[in-house]
Amino acid sequence: VVYIGIMGSQDGVDILLNAAHEAIHGAGREDLRFLLVGDGPEYDKLQALSRALKIDDRVAFTGFLRGDKLLAALSSADIGVCPDPWNAFNDKLTMNKVLEYMAMELPTVMFDLSEGRDIAEDAAVYAPGGDDPKALAKAMLDLLGDPARIKRMAEYGRKRVEGHFGWDGQRQIYLSAYAGLWR
Repeated sequence: VVYIGIMGSQDGVDILLNAAHEAIHGAGREDLRFLLVGDGPEYDKLQALSRALKIDDRVAFTGFLRGDKLLAALSSADIGVCPDPWNAFNDKLTMNKVLEYMAMELPTVMFDLSEGRDIAEDAAVYAPGGDDPKALAKAMLDLLGDPARIKRMAEYGRKRVEGHFGWDGQRQIYLSAYAGLWR
């Protein structure tokens, strides 16, 4: 399982770590590994939480990565997770990580955020509850238990990002917006 992004108090990485604890210790999935890519003001606290939850042997924090190292990290995963909790702000925010997961053919597990659902559609599984680590853990485990579904979602996500969010699909929208500004 991979997470990429900022590690601030608003990003739900603490929820992800609690979900990892639930999956590893609650569901007995000692085979799971979590790769957390990024940095931010909560980085040290999140590492301490990982130790306190006794999952630090299953969770790796890489810090900020880019280029080939980021691509290698994303390529090592079966699924991506977007643990941002539901709130009025997150509900309308486009999470870059979701698009990056889709581009890398990683199905996403996330809470049911309106903008996230609009972006990912069938490339994501939506955990109920808005901020419930147990629901996030269940959604991750359900998806990981269905390799055929992972493959279908991965292919759908890649096609969606190429067809709908790629430059060919967006070029006219941007050019029309600029033309309207110049009028």
